[in-house]
Amino acid sequence: MLRSFAKATAIIGLSVTLGAGVALAGPDEAIKLRQENFKTIGKAMKEMGGMAKGEVAFDLAKVKEQLGIMQAAFKSNKDNQVFAPENQTGTVETWAKPEIWTNPEGVAAASSKLGSALKVMSEVTDEAGFKTAFQDLGGACKGCHDDFRRPKDQ
Repeated sequence: MLRSFAKATAIIGLSVTLGAGVALAGPDEAIKLRQENFKTIGKAMKEMGGMAKGEVAFDLAKVKEQLGIMQAAFKSNKDNQVFAPENQTGTVETWAKPEIWTNPEGVAAASSKLGSALKVMSEVTDEAGFKTAFQDLGGACKGCHDDFRRPKDQ
């Protein structure tokens, strides 16, 4: 538990530092940062997914920890403007679809849905509420994946 807490603190600290709006050197750095942030988010979802499936005992403190990690990574993406038009492409491979930049209304709607799902998750107090909130959060994530992320094999 202590190692997990230390790791979470380090990730959140890095995200907060980056979340201060550090000027990125160019699109490659933005692409790498957004990919790292989304990997962090994926790991948090996987950590909570075991609880949602009943494979791992429900642990509210762990849920809150993982939620904090996710929120810090999303904040880092926003604060560092990793989806700004100038960061669309670089020399680093990206799986972001052009629709991120051509469909701002769709992105705003997806972002709003995600924000709502994160808020509901932050209010969870028990396992039943967690399972419902996790399903909604996963749906919000899937919506972005479906609309704004191409498969890695394409």
